[in-house]
Amino acid sequence: MSPARELFSAMLLPAIGCLFWATIGSASESRSPAQDDAGPALKIEMNLDSLKKLLLEGGKILENPEGFVRTDEAYKIAAAYYAKGKIRIVSEEWKNALKSLGGKISDAAGAGPFLKLLARLETELPDFAARAGPVLAGYLPRRDYCRIDSKVYFTALTAFDSMNIWDSVVINALNPKYGLDADFLLNTLVHELYHSGYGSCSPFREEPMIEQKLYYVLESLHNEGLATYVAHQASRLYPAAKNADYSLAANEDHVVRLRGELNDFLSKISTVPGDQALRDAFDLGVRRRAFYVVGFDMARVIERKMGRERLVETMARGPISFYELYNSAAGEDGRLLPIDFNAHLSRVDALKRALESGDAGRVREAGEIFLKERDEIPQSELESFYRLGYRLLRGRKQYDRAETVFELIIRLAENPSFAYAYLGEIEINRGRTERARELLSKSLDLDPSNPLAGQLRSRLDKEGPARRP
Repeated sequence: MSPARELFSAMLLPAIGCLFWATIGSASESRSPAQDDAGPALKIEMNLDSLKKLLLEGGKILENPEGFVRTDEAYKIAAAYYAKGKIRIVSEEWKNALKSLGGKISDAAGAGPFLKLLARLETELPDFAARAGPVLAGYLPRRDYCRIDSKVYFTALTAFDSMNIWDSVVINALNPKYGLDADFLLNTLVHELYHSGYGSCSPFREEPMIEQKLYYVLESLHNEGLATYVAHQASRLYPAAKNADYSLAANEDHVVRLRGELNDFLSKISTVPGDQALRDAFDLGVRRRAFYVVGFDMARVIERKMGRERLVETMARGPISFYELYNSAAGEDGRLLPIDFNAHLSRVDALKRALESGDAGRVREAGEIFLKERDEIPQSELESFYRLGYRLLRGRKQYDRAETVFELIIRLAENPSFAYAYLGEIEINRGRTERARELLSKSLDLDPSNPLAGQLRSRLDKEGPARRP
């Protein structure tokens, strides 16, 4: 999930179908044999506890279901999904589903498929990093900052099939789409872990700050397309014949149709208000799968015609690079709509240039303009501001400039919970942990489910009493 996708995740999260943990035995960590010292690092930690409890201790959970979802590691992460979608976790439907599951498990014949799945996962997960690692590493740029460092939780009965939020992957192993197929689940895990690698590159990109509605489309094509393509490369290890995206991508007529619909959408994007454009893009890209299928085809064309190295380099450079490289490799009939990106610069590009100038007066003037235009700036467009602040904080380590951006967001956002969380992260990096705690508390007051603030506060709690600057 990109730095501030949470601003409109109430719209995005319901279709995702996309910190402290116990591991299976010991943490499953690996450096792929294909890696050298300059290659990407892979650290993957697995947790089956939630799934085991739901399968084997359903009656006990039903005695205190609220206590379970409050303390279970997988459900604690999933809480962010439910909160943004304003969905109640412990509903009557959820309790009835758990009762039904318990009934199947208590029947020896009915328990067989479920316990077989659990046994297969217990066998496969300790070796997953060693097996899938070379596939993942083979599609990650050779950058010291590009890595996969994720915690993976298997659970059941969630309102989504899988998701990756802040490098924590949660997979609903009993979702009907998987059909109790361990290979399909592990293939999906490759997809979700690749998102972590993609996210590790994000703060270091230097592409222009284009308007959010267009960037969302390009980033989703890039991120979902590559993740789907890479997971497909792992099909020889973990077959997933029932993955609908793979079937669509294998059908040229479907690819052509979705690409045509995407071109039609892009030709009109300038005339559609930001929030509406995001909703329309979500419908086309996620519900109708254009991001996954067209993005898959773009990755396939680039690798076949220009080689894997050129494809992988787009992950470091960014979604604009991916889009333009594809168009240079595709035939005339297969190209996406040419875009003049200078004509689609976001408002925040002016702030970026002011910050880069080092002129305090220009920075102050840019901020004043934004505040005067506050009522004209859609909340979804603030993701561009978050993207700039995120790059300054995580990529360039320019804490003062990042602070300027996040403080401006606080004055523009309806709910600046993530701005306060990032300011807390800045203070942690400065060693001002007492001030960081104050900022993180403000963040959590505004959004108790904020995963970044929760993660940062947990880190501080582990480190002990606050230190004064």
